[in-house]
Amino acid sequence: MKIPPDYKITSEILDLISKVDTNLMFLSSLNVPVEFKQKIQRISLLKSSLFSARIEGNSTTLETLDKSESDQEKNKETFNILKANKFLEKTIKNNFQISKKYIFDIHSLVMFGETEKTKRFRTEMGAIFNQTGVAVYLSPPPTQINSLIDQLINYINS
Repeated sequence: MKIPPDYKITSEILDLISKVDTNLMFLSSLNVPVEFKQKIQRISLLKSSLFSARIEGNSTTLETLDKSESDQEKNKETFNILKANKFLEKTIKNNFQISKKYIFDIHSLVMFGETEKTKRFRTEMGAIFNQTGVAVYLSPPPTQINSLIDQLINYINS
């Protein structure tokens, strides 16, 4: 894992950036009611939280969220991610400096109720598996985490 990542600005990337910028200007010119805008933002954030939870093996979907009492544990994970995202929105301002403590604070919100996992980096190997059990992502070894986090913090704060 390389931080910062290597990348090359190509004509395709510049074209995509131009399209995004054009769409942003168009959308900014619209007079969208505040309630509608907030609803779209809430749904988008909820979908993002569901996807983040799915990476960790949670199978909750937008349709099944909060429909079953037996799925409270799955729902809790999604709502914890939402809380952490709201915390990020409130606390990160211009010239904000990320720190390991801040990362642990966010992790504490996501992992609320599992305090033994919130004040340290993992000490075991991890992977994300597809439905057939094949590892589609192997996380860096625990011995590299502190160094990688330091590199990430320096990159973000630069």
